[in-house]
Amino acid sequence: MIPSPVLLPQMLHYHQPSELLAWTVDHHGLSEDIKVLAILEILHGLRMTVIDLLLCSVSQKPAMINWRKGFFRSSALARFLNVLESDEQGAIHLQNVLRPRAIELVTREIDVEMEDTKLIFHMSTKDITPEYLLSFDIEHRLTVPLKETTPWLCQILMSAMWTTHAVKENKHQNVETYCTVIQSQIANICSQNNLAFQIIHRLCLFSSGTSRKTIDLLAHCGLSPGYDALHISHTIMADGQIRRAQLIARGPHMIGWDNIQVLTSTHVEQHALAPPKVQSGTTTIIYPLRNATLEDLRLRPILNNCLKCDMITFSDDVRPIRTHMHDMTDHLVIDIIKILINNHPGFNYLSNSPVLKHRSYRPPPLGYKTQEYESTTDGNVKVARNAYIDQLTFDIHNLNDQAIPCINDQSTNAQVRSAQLLRSDDVGSINRMENFQLAPGLFHAQLNLIWAILHIHRGLLEEIGGLQYYISLLGRVRLGAEHPDYRTLISLATQVLIGHILLYWEIVSGMSLTALADRKSTVEELKVFTTKIYHTYVSTRAVEDVSGQPDLEIQDRVLQNIILLNRDLLIFYKLDLAISSGDFGRVEIFLGTLTMMFAGAGCKNYTTELLHFIQHLNKVWTSNFANVVQDNILINTSGCDGHAVRVDKNCEQNINFQKNWFAAKGVHGTWDQLSDLAPNIPIYRPLKRRFAAFMGNAYGGTTHTNPNSSTSVKKVSSKAMEHNLHIYIPGRKTK
Repeated sequence: MIPSPVLLPQMLHYHQPSELLAWTVDHHGLSEDIKVLAILEILHGLRMTVIDLLLCSVSQKPAMINWRKGFFRSSALARFLNVLESDEQGAIHLQNVLRPRAIELVTREIDVEMEDTKLIFHMSTKDITPEYLLSFDIEHRLTVPLKETTPWLCQILMSAMWTTHAVKENKHQNVETYCTVIQSQIANICSQNNLAFQIIHRLCLFSSGTSRKTIDLLAHCGLSPGYDALHISHTIMADGQIRRAQLIARGPHMIGWDNIQVLTSTHVEQHALAPPKVQSGTTTIIYPLRNATLEDLRLRPILNNCLKCDMITFSDDVRPIRTHMHDMTDHLVIDIIKILINNHPGFNYLSNSPVLKHRSYRPPPLGYKTQEYESTTDGNVKVARNAYIDQLTFDIHNLNDQAIPCINDQSTNAQVRSAQLLRSDDVGSINRMENFQLAPGLFHAQLNLIWAILHIHRGLLEEIGGLQYYISLLGRVRLGAEHPDYRTLISLATQVLIGHILLYWEIVSGMSLTALADRKSTVEELKVFTTKIYHTYVSTRAVEDVSGQPDLEIQDRVLQNIILLNRDLLIFYKLDLAISSGDFGRVEIFLGTLTMMFAGAGCKNYTTELLHFIQHLNKVWTSNFANVVQDNILINTSGCDGHAVRVDKNCEQNINFQKNWFAAKGVHGTWDQLSDLAPNIPIYRPLKRRFAAFMGNAYGGTTHTNPNSSTSVKKVSSKAMEHNLHIYIPGRKTK
């Protein structure tokens, strides 16, 4: 038995309620348990429980107001609930009592959250503008605001999806993405004008050629507006893009176009009433010019120069001058070092070295993004009149004194020149097509250059060191055609070049790449090796040194061909890097060399095209207009530095977008639909890319990854070492 304290009740008359029960307690030496037990005995004698005491003391009775305030002012309630929760029996009772109240509380909070969401995400199809879509960031426009606005709902959804089992098993799915999608559906159910997610989703679906039934089905799931509303907003956007193009065309702008051929059937013959097997048209894109005024684009001075200018000469205009030759050598030497850095992790310490930056000539502004405005018509010869008179609403004489840079592939440029001759007596400069000052599309120049290199260096299978030998070695059977796939051929050329260069690094340095990396050499020390590599295995002087033997019988034909192959592949590699930089000056110093390479390979069309370009740069165009062309011949549609593209390549990408859309539509696709799609492609392309990244889906395909080519590079290096392709062997023949 626990001894009770001595209690001496004194039942007398008192004025205070606390004096009704009074006793004297000698509390010295008493533990807390004894004190509590004594109080419990008193409550028991008074026929009261602890809960009775608690409930009465926190009641609304006036006499209890001070005790009630003190109770709620302290953390007593929280501590009391914590004690109950820590007890197994108490926790069960606590859950049974609190569950319905918790559900009611959460319901009220979510109701308030969703009412606030209506105001934040209220958006209808009328609110969508091209500017909004081009700047749309789903992560910051949806995910972050939803987390901040609906934290209760977000927590509930995350708990439901991120269970203990899901945490262990789910390694690929992004729960936050799913949470955003579900919250967007709920917001749309609460208010049909909450379309921030649905509009983006439906535009991506529509631009991929998704069928009407699929879109309507998703609309009933709260994931997309209906097809009718979608089609209306798509048409409104297309009309808005055409109006913006009309405004852009009133100022300095350039243009480019290319044929689009849509295959509607794979059958040899069509039925009598069936649509034509192939439908042809023209995709036209205009771009605003930077660093240009209308005064710089005056046409009359250019036409006058064309009538009286001299012709270019090889020695003065085509052959690279001494400063260009020096710059070309510096660029190629830097690229040889960068090949080493990019293909061996031990040289990462040099990745950001300022010494390895190429010289700039015409650097584009940082973060500059080229705007584009596109249309598609069912014709080619009349493209100029259709674009400027019918779509851009010019009068026939409005552009009589405005030159328009026009950048196309060689075939299109040749057709334009023919049309200019045929229409020389027509009324209006647009009808005569003399406004269009032509420049070559650099993508098709690259394409034909790599085909020319393959044609010259292919050789036979038994000729060691030729491209056909490496095609067989690496198993690239798709490269057997005369004009093989561009990307596959680029991959082969790059791997052969890198394999050779890495071998030369080991030969010239006298050590393995790993040992060379461990030395932590400076850029200046590496440049000594690089210069030797360049003059021994790449440069024209290297070819002369090997082929300069007076006796043809002791010349090493294999090493000669290897050096020529290295030179051509490195120039192509350099050209691609220069184009990506957006600095046309780095491309311009190679124009004469590229012209000679095309001429040497027998490519008459592109030799003529580059000669036309050099003629206009040096003799025909005014200096201001030439500067405008050089500043804008490379564009950047993404706004990311170092990701410039060629005008004709951008046109090809837009054409592929239209073809994929038309193929998805199948028999339901029409040319009128394609005409409405084309103006919106500059909006749909970046929008689909960002949306695919948010959803965790690859833009071009779900299984595409950047392949690891190190195995192929090592195979090239080992075979070159095995056959002594780096050593001069007198009298060695190609077979």
